[in-house]
Amino acid sequence: MNTLQQQIVSEQDYLAHYSQDPDVRYEYINGEVVAMAGASNRHNMISLNLIMKLGQKLAQGSCVPFASDWRVQCDGNYYYPDIVVDCDTSSAFQAGKPILIVEILSESTRENDMTIKLLDYQKISSLQEYVLIEQNFTRVVVYRRRQNWQAVEYFAENDEIELESIDLTLSMADVYHRVPFERKIRVIRQNKSR
Repeated sequence: MNTLQQQIVSEQDYLAHYSQDPDVRYEYINGEVVAMAGASNRHNMISLNLIMKLGQKLAQGSCVPFASDWRVQCDGNYYYPDIVVDCDTSSAFQAGKPILIVEILSESTRENDMTIKLLDYQKISSLQEYVLIEQNFTRVVVYRRRQNWQAVEYFAENDEIELESIDLTLSMADVYHRVPFERKIRVIRQNKSR
C-alpha cells in the first residue's frame, strides 16, 4: 500500500474523485488516500483457493464472496479487503452486510491489517469473523465477534479452520493449496577430527 497524498482529503472528496473508477482501487484511511498495490503469486493463490471454497459453499445462498474489488465502509474509512462475504449485494460497489472479512498479510499491509483495520472492522454490526492469513508461511488467525474480537484461534500446518459465520470447515491444505513457498535448507556442518 502506498499513500497517494500526504495531505488530508475529505471523505466527500474521496468519494467524488477516488472511488468512481472500478478498475483502480484506493482505500481511504483517516483522511489519507492509499493506492492499493498489486499482489504476489502466493497472495493470489491463497485468494483463489479461498474464493473457490467459499463460492462452492455459498452457491445456493444469499451471501456472496468477493475478492479485492468489493469496498467496505467503516465509519468514515473505506477499505478493499482481500476477501469479503457480503449478505446484501444491493449496492454496485460496496458491501451492505459483510459477515466475513479476510486479509492476506504482506509486509506493506501487515501493520494496517493488524491494527487500524482490526479496530475498524469490529464496528461493522453484521461482521462475525475477521481472518488474517500469512502468505510467506502457514499461519491463520481468526478473530470472532462472539469471542470479543480476541485473537484466540491460531491455526498452522495440518489444522482445520472453522468459519462459523458461513458454517464452513477448511483445512490448512485448502488455504495453501499450490502456494509456492521458498524452501530453506539448513546445512549442518560436522567437525571431522582425527
